[in-house]
Amino acid sequence: MKKLTVTALILLMALALPGLLRAEKVGNLPEVMKPVSIKTDSTQLYITDGTAIHIYSLAPFSHIKTFGKRGEGPGEFRSVPYVTVYPHHLVINSMGKIQKFTRDGVFKEEVKLPFMFFYFYYPLLTVEDGNRYMSLRLEMSPEEKKFIFNATLFDGKLKSLKRFYVGGSPQLLPPRRGGSPQKVDFDVVYDCLDMAVAYNRFFIADSRKGFFISVFDQQGNLLYEIKKNYNKLKIPEEFKEGYMREIRNSPQWENLKKTFNYKFKEYFPAFFSFKIRNRKIYVTTYEKKGNRYEIVVLDLEGNILKQSFSFPLHPLERMSPQFISYSNDYDIVNDRLYYLLENNSTEEWELHVTEIK
Repeated sequence: MKKLTVTALILLMALALPGLLRAEKVGNLPEVMKPVSIKTDSTQLYITDGTAIHIYSLAPFSHIKTFGKRGEGPGEFRSVPYVTVYPHHLVINSMGKIQKFTRDGVFKEEVKLPFMFFYFYYPLLTVEDGNRYMSLRLEMSPEEKKFIFNATLFDGKLKSLKRFYVGGSPQLLPPRRGGSPQKVDFDVVYDCLDMAVAYNRFFIADSRKGFFISVFDQQGNLLYEIKKNYNKLKIPEEFKEGYMREIRNSPQWENLKKTFNYKFKEYFPAFFSFKIRNRKIYVTTYEKKGNRYEIVVLDLEGNILKQSFSFPLHPLERMSPQFISYSNDYDIVNDRLYYLLENNSTEEWELHVTEIK
């Protein structure tokens, strides 16, 4: 098992790797082969691994069980599952259905999706009253004549109730069925468009507009917007050259150059991920000190509580090749950031934690 290298910037930052290892190691994960996401609360950890989900206890750290497998039946998944942890249950979104489990992974019920939903971008999130859902749904824009994400509110039967935010286009569209393949643009350093349902509100973070988060009530009505100044960082030429050098050295280069036009923006986006936990908003930016990236911590109204250079993961190094939100690569509880690293010597995944100071 070898860890996926996504960009040459990882090589350029090789000197930073010793710093990553200074974070506290919680334990080994011999059960994990190809992790896709990590979710946690104050007591348990959930790691999506292909179509299986591993549950661990945090205190003391130990493996509890593994559940889920590929299939069509109850408790089975047609695709990589997306886990949302609630106080008394889990909601798991995968292609074709949403399922509810106990926090110990026991199947309770499922709801079939009445439409094809591109789950590998954004899941359907359960609204806190339990009778509605929201997501960033990929739809054709008649005006722009291209696919874009629209924030959409659904009722309990998954009928569309309201579109309340217009997002951008995906980094890469799903492959077309039939017809001849077409060469497409691939934006290497992609803007962050992400969402969260928390504390009776919808939050949509959109770096296309800068350091920008829109906040809506549960009917999709705009409550307020969070806008902050940020330092615009130019993407250096050595990064672009290093990235393309690694791509050209890839065994897949002949196919890649027929498939993609690699594009680079002039500047890095304002941020690359955001997450809401414990009534705080955590926004990770491309600002860097030493071997750590910046986390801006805000309250729910957008007031900055602290700015910490403690984020240990590289913005363009992904745990999984899935086109899902970067926020799946880590989780935060009480200012403790949990993430996975692969030990290159043992080829085994490990759980690490670092404090956001």
